[in-house]
Amino acid sequence: MAKQKGWTNSIPVQERTFLTQRELSRYTGISYDLVRKYVKGGEFEDYITVGKQNKVMVDRIAFENFLKAKKHIEK
Repeated sequence: MAKQKGWTNSIPVQERTFLTQRELSRYTGISYDLVRKYVKGGEFEDYITVGKQNKVMVDRIAFENFLKAKKHIEK
């Protein structure tokens, strides 16, 4: 088994409330750029920023509902 760099979260992704944009991209299967477009473009507003670097943490359940309501994804 390969060593992982840095800290890893022991809580499974489907049980966490907030995910980073990259984690959300992997979880939903849509591209990272598309997740960023929705969050930074203002279409999706259920996120928080954390720390001095303003790391974006997205509400996983709200984003899943947003995608379901959208019913169509444009690239």
